[in-house]
Amino acid sequence: MRVPRGTAVEVVVSSGRPKPGPPPTTGIPTVTEAGSTPAQTAPPPKTRVPDVRGLSLVAGVGRLLAADLRVDVHYVGVPGRVGSIVRQTPGAGTTSAGDRVSITVSAGRKPTFLSVPDVLTDKLGVAERALRRAGFVPRVFLIRGPAIQRSLVLDVEPAGERAAPKGAQIVLLVGGGPRA
Repeated sequence: MRVPRGTAVEVVVSSGRPKPGPPPTTGIPTVTEAGSTPAQTAPPPKTRVPDVRGLSLVAGVGRLLAADLRVDVHYVGVPGRVGSIVRQTPGAGTTSAGDRVSITVSAGRKPTFLSVPDVLTDKLGVAERALRRAGFVPRVFLIRGPAIQRSLVLDVEPAGERAAPKGAQIVLLVGGGPRA
């Protein structure tokens, strides 16, 4: 999932409560006026990559977003609890904030894969209806920031037009508007 650097991520799953704590930090370049010398920017801060193997998709994505990381979701037909994370790259350790973590989720032994509808930039209600009609279960994570439009789908994982098993959870990063 791609969340612009410097965007505070408030993890809210469906109608759950926001995850407590300060917003994540990032290494955002300083914007200067025309003609001025750009300020030197520090490298992105380091963050801990949590071990999300064995967790549900929703729990794993929530932990990765809270750690200021981006997420790619892939489903594979493998034995194991359907919907649980069976692999992650990179593994637990440290990396730069904003880096991407790829997670592989079990779809069971013989899943029927379908194409995920492209709902990027749709309004939340439209996106949820399209995913349900296509046989998927939408899971919503709110992203808050000063320039983020409320209810706009900012990212989808697995991304639209990629395959996911029928009945799979599809992660939607949705604008939650400015932080209150």
